[in-house]
Amino acid sequence: MAKKLSITERNIKSAISKIILSSPFFSVLLLNQEIVYSQAIPTFATTGKQIIINLDYAETLSVDEIKGVLIHEIMHSVFFHLTRLNGKHKGYWNMAGDYAINPIIKKEGFVLPESHLDEQRFHSMSADEIYRILIEEQPEIPKELMDIKSEHMTEAEAKHAEQQTKIDVAKASNIAGKDIPDSIRKLVQEVIETKIDWKAKLRDFVQESLGTDETTWKRPNRNYLHDKLYIPSLSGRSMPSIAVMFDTSGSIYAQKDLFAEFTSELTKIIEDMVPETVDLFYVDTRIQKHETYEEGEIPKYELEGGGGTDFTSAWPIMEECQPACIIAFTDLWASLPEHSDVPTMWMTYENKEPHAPFGEITIID
Repeated sequence: MAKKLSITERNIKSAISKIILSSPFFSVLLLNQEIVYSQAIPTFATTGKQIIINLDYAETLSVDEIKGVLIHEIMHSVFFHLTRLNGKHKGYWNMAGDYAINPIIKKEGFVLPESHLDEQRFHSMSADEIYRILIEEQPEIPKELMDIKSEHMTEAEAKHAEQQTKIDVAKASNIAGKDIPDSIRKLVQEVIETKIDWKAKLRDFVQESLGTDETTWKRPNRNYLHDKLYIPSLSGRSMPSIAVMFDTSGSIYAQKDLFAEFTSELTKIIEDMVPETVDLFYVDTRIQKHETYEEGEIPKYELEGGGGTDFTSAWPIMEECQPACIIAFTDLWASLPEHSDVPTMWMTYENKEPHAPFGEITIID
């Protein structure tokens, strides 16, 4: 028999449900977090992977205030407040982060508890700028608001964590599309445009497609059903094959070095993850060549084609292979199908403003 939820736990789940239903950008980031209840912290806190909640404190908040605090914890991760702590005074860095993000959160219509930090003089300033002022002024630190729970990271660990955050933010932005809040659109774009490791993003995409957890609305999360809340569950895929499409119109022949780097990384991923089959498609206005490699076979990449660029007739044929995902190496100056149910990663080059009606876009440079 399921444990009966307290009113506070129901309010937390209701707040999560409202974020998911009304804020596509934040919902993607929130669903990456594990919600943990603990009396070891005074209010709410984040580790970057978990949002920790003190139920006694949450009991004092309205559902709207809980929503606001959840967004607050997500924003600490989005703007790297956990990874850039090293060497800084923890209390003043936490305060600086709060002062930087709280005006943005409120501008988007979210409600924060009365005790939140916000001063007009800090509006439009970064956490680093605010931190320098706080270090000089040495104000009293409100210990109950200290919510950044970050252990010391090596430079490599911090870089890896930031890279993963950039990937998550880019994914959330792609899903949200025009629904990214106006007041953070520019800030989020700055996060995304700081150079993303396309190799890490490609590996992450393939790994998720081949079997790690992904969010789906097709199967409701049973933890919330008894509360009459329909929230997506995390469910794994079990379709262990991938399809790779190479745009073989004329432009690819001027990208030999990039093509070699991409295929080298693709081979490493195939060797590490061992999909059941790998289907390679070489496409200009139609499929010029289709090769299938069985589990354990290493693909050989030989371009064929060179006409115009139209993927509409090739796409249904690729989908018939029932791949877990499609990886498309293309400049995206092409005629595209309007829709696909297969997770797709567009690995693009040359085109600085690529657009596709579905899938994720990653620029290789």
